[in-house]
Amino acid sequence: MQAAAHLDFQLYVALLASELPRFTIPGLGSFTWHVEKAHVDPRTGVVTPPKPTLKHEPGHRYQAETVAFLRDHFGLPEAEAEALLREVGRLAAAYLRTASEMDLWRLGKIKRVGGVYKVELQEEALPPIAVGLEEVNLRAGPVAVASLPKAAPSSSPVKGPEASRARVRETPSRASSEQPSKVPPQPRPARRWVPLVASGVLLLAILGGATFWLLRWRKPPPPVELRLGGKSAASSGSGQHPSSTPPVTSSPRETEKKAPAPAPPPSPSAETPQKKIPSAPASTQSEKTPSPPPAKASMPTPAPKAVPTGPTYYIIVGSYPSRAEAEQKAAEFPGYKIEYLPGKDPGWVRLSVYSSTDKAAVQKRYREIKARVPDAWVFTAP
Repeated sequence: MQAAAHLDFQLYVALLASELPRFTIPGLGSFTWHVEKAHVDPRTGVVTPPKPTLKHEPGHRYQAETVAFLRDHFGLPEAEAEALLREVGRLAAAYLRTASEMDLWRLGKIKRVGGVYKVELQEEALPPIAVGLEEVNLRAGPVAVASLPKAAPSSSPVKGPEASRARVRETPSRASSEQPSKVPPQPRPARRWVPLVASGVLLLAILGGATFWLLRWRKPPPPVELRLGGKSAASSGSGQHPSSTPPVTSSPRETEKKAPAPAPPPSPSAETPQKKIPSAPASTQSEKTPSPPPAKASMPTPAPKAVPTGPTYYIIVGSYPSRAEAEQKAAEFPGYKIEYLPGKDPGWVRLSVYSSTDKAAVQKRYREIKARVPDAWVFTAP
């Protein structure tokens, strides 16, 4: 029974290979017939004539066509034809996993190399399916075979070899008419925003360079001199305007020369001009003597800064992602010394309810706050 099953699945695989230009066997993959063009070796000059090859492809692209062939060839329902194909694939895959190669009746052998299946054909026994195939160049790249036409419903359940050969010869002409027309590639839409973005970046670079150059070469403003008491000196100077008649002054030498001479008795008519003469030296003395500087406004002395004697300890009751949430939480601690410290992550705020440099006082206050807020902890700032 095992020998009969072994012989049957090999004959089924050979039948598919000799009757179809492309077929699928579940478990093995897909197989496609190609006729490789003649090749000339550039080194030796040997011409390799065109030869047909059965190429293996992964996947089950042609399973529907293979099921349709079995249905038409043997007159089976579609479900039975599909079940027969799956059984043939299961037996063939199990056999190749064990023996690594399988005979294709008179066509050649299928060998399993890793996860790939290679077909070695015999040159003296080529199938009739390879007669009507067009030559392709497999070295340039993978070329697909013409699509298989749909099989017409057969009148008889079993077909003879003459009918299959006639159908194979008609396949290339029908396949050429069924090839889809090539669609010309559509041009890509022009990217009009690229030059706009480039011009904007260039303009920003020029503006930035000009601003930097102007800021670098700008002259610093002249220093402003502040003089204390300027207003008082100005007010005093403005108050002493010269009169319309300039005062009569005499130099010290003239006064020394006139001093030993006896002064004549003043007459009543010249009383007023002689009385103004001795008052001139007094005015000159008042002008020569410098006025005392105005008293400076007393500036408030700044309070002496407390020199820190050590690190500062903060009792933290929580860390919040925003200042608003921290202030909302701080409303629950009236009477405490509320402080907001930056958190570990950027944007976070730590809420401190007590801070001091005295470690003992902080520990005492920490025990009181710990009873109220179990998550409270002490943060030490240098």
